[in-house]
Amino acid sequence: MKEYFEIIKKLYGIDTLKGYAKEEMAILKQKFHPLPHVLEEYYHTAAQTAASHFVQDNWISPHELTQPYLDKLSNILPLLYENQGICYAGILKKDLCLSNPPVYTFYDDKTWELCTPKLNEFILAALLYESCFTFEHCAEDFFSLTQEELKTIQAQLTKYPFQIQSWIDHINISFYHNACDNLAVVFTFQNGDLQLVYGAASLDSYKALLCVLKNIGEPL
Repeated sequence: MKEYFEIIKKLYGIDTLKGYAKEEMAILKQKFHPLPHVLEEYYHTAAQTAASHFVQDNWISPHELTQPYLDKLSNILPLLYENQGICYAGILKKDLCLSNPPVYTFYDDKTWELCTPKLNEFILAALLYESCFTFEHCAEDFFSLTQEELKTIQAQLTKYPFQIQSWIDHINISFYHNACDNLAVVFTFQNGDLQLVYGAASLDSYKALLCVLKNIGEPL
């Protein structure tokens, strides 16, 4: 996870990360035991960093996970709620014994689809996605893409080796970059439509991204 945390710091333009105290984690462990190693490391190291955790969607804090209203989610440890309540991401309780379990997108307590095959991939992918709403240097619009334009992005930018699957009505989200602090996010809808949003934490990295993307896509 250390390498992932360095990526997050660059994308959000921050120097330090903040995690939860051991006392807060102890309360959580009383309800969810065992905790996956990857999740515990994330909570301890980065999960209370304001710049990256109070953005678009709602990360669930350890304190919230101990609240009685979550008892209705009898099979799930929820991690992230979509901001309109359409869906949320979480871990099946039966998988908590795994060090790096899969994460699923849930529409209710009984309907779920694979979001990422590994928890560490979900954490970084979700934080990458959230970062595109924080960039100081960014495109003002979302853009529609053609398949040919997507091929250009794939040929000229580096793709991160993970993606979010089945988010908000089966949207897949993939990530591309050509600098450590810039990002192009491609949304693939169930009907095959494609959308793009992009930006960067620094002006130089935004210009590097524009060298590839400035003539790609139609504003929505």
